[in-house]
Amino acid sequence: TDATGVRVGANLAVTYASTKPSDESWLMTVSGVPSTGTLSKGARDASSGDWYILVPPGEATTTISVQAGENISGEFPLAVYVTSTKSVEVGSGDDTSIVTKSTTSPASVVSLVVTPVADETFIRAPRFVGKNPDGSEILEDQVDNNGNPIPIKIPISIELPDGGESLDNVVITGLPAGGSIQLKVGGQSAGAAVQSDNTTYTIPGSNFGHTAGSTQGSVEIKSIFEYSPATDLYGKFEDIKIQVTTSDGDVSRTVSFPPGNGKITLNIKSVADAPTLKGADGNAIDPSANGYTAPTILIKTGSGTNFNEDENVDLSGVLSATTGGGDKVGAFLVYLTHSGSGTLKDYLVGRGLIETDGSPNIQLVDVVNNQEVPKGQFVADISADKFMFAVKTGGEANENFSAFLKFPKNFSTGNDPVLLKVSAVSVGDGGTAAEFGGGDL
Repeated sequence: TDATGVRVGANLAVTYASTKPSDESWLMTVSGVPSTGTLSKGARDASSGDWYILVPPGEATTTISVQAGENISGEFPLAVYVTSTKSVEVGSGDDTSIVTKSTTSPASVVSLVVTPVADETFIRAPRFVGKNPDGSEILEDQVDNNGNPIPIKIPISIELPDGGESLDNVVITGLPAGGSIQLKVGGQSAGAAVQSDNTTYTIPGSNFGHTAGSTQGSVEIKSIFEYSPATDLYGKFEDIKIQVTTSDGDVSRTVSFPPGNGKITLNIKSVADAPTLKGADGNAIDPSANGYTAPTILIKTGSGTNFNEDENVDLSGVLSATTGGGDKVGAFLVYLTHSGSGTLKDYLVGRGLIETDGSPNIQLVDVVNNQEVPKGQFVADISADKFMFAVKTGGEANENFSAFLKFPKNFSTGNDPVLLKVSAVSVGDGGTAAEFGGGDL
């Protein structure tokens, strides 16, 4: 066989029909030995490649061990013949001389057959993939500063002990379905991206750029798998394997990494996506749209267009929030704001809606069994000049906002309406949060 590192030779026995006379010199020639091969006896002629072996006196059979060398296979006809040389005296009397005469036997041909064996491929790859090349964690739907998706990079090195073998394919199993893998070799894309609607991705061996037979020595192919997962994908995936199939002639071999029961783990951290806010008409609100202006909503549910003093303002049915990708709507935020100059704190203190220490005189309540129940928590960030109610939801993907706004007793807006802005916050599976509009209402 031609297995790398295996030194198994074939024995060639040459038997002579007659015994070598003591006054003759026999030189055996063996031609057709592969250039990488060796014989256990004799010496090789560098020019012709033939091997020459001196036959000692009295030897009836010469046994030779033949090795074809590493990483070479096929059928090699070996021609074996013996040349007998003898010095004889010719002439008579004073006219005699010594001449050398030689005779060469007919050649015997025997075939040396070396069976191809696909060698074991060496694969090197990380067993845990959870970081980007810059050391940052791999995140759900990660993008760069320009909003371009950042693929997950998995380095892999494939070493072929026998460069004469072909690399048939590389199969990655256990990766989440619906993604794609772009092979990079030498920093350049190699072949088209491979997509899969299941957990198996097959990359053609030709994409790796190896030409079988370009060398009989070992070949190392360093590459990177750039995996682009499906949208909203996150979690820990612990059943990933890499399988490399190579061939030597008609003989193929598949090697898996990690070996045995070992597996590669991919960890993608969940990142919450900002929720979508919908108005009373059920249509989505997009604060990033060109020419967007926040809708002004009249919140009077009874007759007339104005609320009376000491009448709670019903905010139910005004807004809803929705999210997806495994995220949940975690909270609604009701911001107090104003359109005038000066700080918001001074404005709210001047209107009697908060105290100078930030404590509220305005309340957010629910009505349960005809009883008012406080709803949410008032948050006063005086240093940031931000004042709001944070209302925890039921933690579903779709949530409707409902509450009553209770003003201080005898409060009247006059000609200066109170302005509110309502936002929502989604919470991801990993504990991250994102606010509608990025908090810029």
